Amino acid sequence: MVVVNPPTILEPKNMEVKFIDREGDIWRYSIMMKDKNKNSWDIKCLKLCKELANIYSKDPSTKVGASIYRPDRSLCSMGFNGFPKGIEDSDERLEYGHLYQYYGDNKFKQQVIIHAEANALLKAYESVKGYTMYVWPVIPCPHNCASLIINSGIKRVVAPNKTRTNGGSDLSLTIELFEEAGVDLDYLEIGD
Repeated sequence: MVVVNPPTILEPKNMEVKFIDREGDIWRYSIMMKDKNKNSWDIKCLKLCKELANIYSKDPSTKVGASIYRPDRSLCSMGFNGFPKGIEDSDERLEYGHLYQYYGDNKFKQQVIIHAEANALLKAYESVKGYTMYVWPVIPCPHNCASLIINSGIKRVVAPNKTRTNGGSDLSLTIELFEEAGVDLDYLEIGD
């Protein structure tokens, strides 16, 4: 039996290439990014969420962005907080609430808006089991987003702010749900 070593691949300085296996003439490799600073990738992803929120979210009170990355660090999907497709997102609805006489201040917005985390999950046209979600500027709310994240199979959530959740809900409940379900919640301050 002749032993054939895998062909050598020139490794870019910021990548690690590992041989996985061979089927006939096909050699399979795993390519992973190397980080000099272990948080540099997370910082870049959070900054992308921040830009996404600032550019696309029309919510004047809280602009939220979320992104989902595969284990190989490729982007799966992105989302921001906003109304469903086809629903007018006028200043009156976003700022003061539409149909004030029926819903009060901004209850229309609160009842209709889709959170960034949910939008990112809806736009992922594949299973996100084992993936990482980044959220800017708050951690996911427990009443909707945390439950969706858990059921989707996301294994890690990274957020910059551990003082409040999206929707102003109880922060400790999100933490408790993630701990019980085995979802890692990492906080990372990125500054401006």
